Amino acid sequence: MSSGVFIDWDDDGFGTGAYDDVSADIMGWIIRRGSSPEITGQATTGEATITLKNTSGRYNPDNGSSPLTGLLRDGPKVYVSVNADGTVGSGTSHPLFGGRIAEISPIPKPAADPAPSVEIVAEDALSWFSRIKAQVADSITRSQKQLRQAILDEIGETRYELAEEPTPLPLSSASGDALSSLSALNAANGTRHFVAPGATADDWYVYKTVARMEKLNGVADDTISGASDHMNDISNWRKTAATVINEQAATVEPISFPTGKAVVWQLEQGLPIKVLTGTPVTLWADFGDFVVDPETLETHTGSGLTVTMTPFGHTAKIVLTSAGATSVKSLAVLGRLVVRGPAITVVEEDLTSSAPPRGVRSGPDIQGDFVGTIASARGMAQHIVWRYATPLLRPSITVANWLPNQFDLDLYDILSITIPSLDISAKLFEIVGLEHKGIMAAEAGKVYHESTFQLQESRVQSPKAWFTWDVDKWTTGPGVLGY
Repeated sequence: MSSGVFIDWDDDGFGTGAYDDVSADIMGWIIRRGSSPEITGQATTGEATITLKNTSGRYNPDNGSSPLTGLLRDGPKVYVSVNADGTVGSGTSHPLFGGRIAEISPIPKPAADPAPSVEIVAEDALSWFSRIKAQVADSITRSQKQLRQAILDEIGETRYELAEEPTPLPLSSASGDALSSLSALNAANGTRHFVAPGATADDWYVYKTVARMEKLNGVADDTISGASDHMNDISNWRKTAATVINEQAATVEPISFPTGKAVVWQLEQGLPIKVLTGTPVTLWADFGDFVVDPETLETHTGSGLTVTMTPFGHTAKIVLTSAGATSVKSLAVLGRLVVRGPAITVVEEDLTSSAPPRGVRSGPDIQGDFVGTIASARGMAQHIVWRYATPLLRPSITVANWLPNQFDLDLYDILSITIPSLDISAKLFEIVGLEHKGIMAAEAGKVYHESTFQLQESRVQSPKAWFTWDVDKWTTGPGVLGY
């Protein structure tokens, strides 16, 4: 399939419908990649606003004669890609966005010039992750990466590329929307996530994670100079203590489990419960804390009763099914409720950075079961202080028609930037925010592409020779010792 803007109106694959390719109507777009500059921050969701010509009224949802009648709704898949020269059509495709329609807004005009248009707003997968429930059963053997993968598997997500997160979790489960659980993992270990467009329309998009040590090798993915014709804006080039974190606390709680089971939940209201054939009753038990090896205990009269329980660590879903008519007299859950020892907090501080007059600038508390072990808590606290104890530049640059480089750079890539007027030479910056603006109806048939990169000064400014494990000694294959 060639590059362009595609909308899978009838949900049967891009390019199979007569109107899936809307490239002929494209006027322009603004695409914002969802991101977070902080390694413990909440990532925003990505969004694309696509403007199409609407001279025939094809994209008016209330137009009963439109060939897209009944298909102009929220939900259809969207994919945007562009050629190396900024055009659409046949050529080498550079993907820019993959997501789903959230809004369709026709824009009427009082005259034929300019032509009527429509704005289509699409959102990336992070947005609908926030609206999908992910109930992941309890475990005492997962790693952080295995929990992330379990969350994605639970919501049916197969498009992902996951970085290593090897820290073991003494307790893990997930309950609630998928994005909240994924974000909690990020806050616990400094991993960041975002949604990138797939290589082709059929690939659509990919959910990616970036480990906190990734790209800290002092090697740039691309270079640009302020003296270049491509750069047309340089702003917010300030070094400020507002970005400093020179003290970081991380907390874990040692845990154990009793050898015997006890009642961890009991239904006390609404008894007796009537259960009839074909009308199962679903209840949720809230244990207040993590429970392993739960089992139900009940009494009933009448027909046979089937009790199915799915545990999720702190909660459990209980489904009652009757072979006829059953009256449930009592219902309880037995299990081994976690015993938490006194919390252990590690505090890392850069004494040089926190000396007067700057003083102590603390990062947000890191705590919860997703942190893992005391060793992982200490490692996370040390990393944050190492990364943010000194002021970091957080500027933005805007480039125009820097083709095709601006299309190939993505979040958390490294740019080497030279700004002669600021005496900055080949300084490395991490891309922590990204916006693409395309105008496809420019004068004289030309196209105009503008990209704004939100940047953060890289903590590592020159190539580093991190130690390497001798592959001849690594008999079990490649793996990760730490991160």
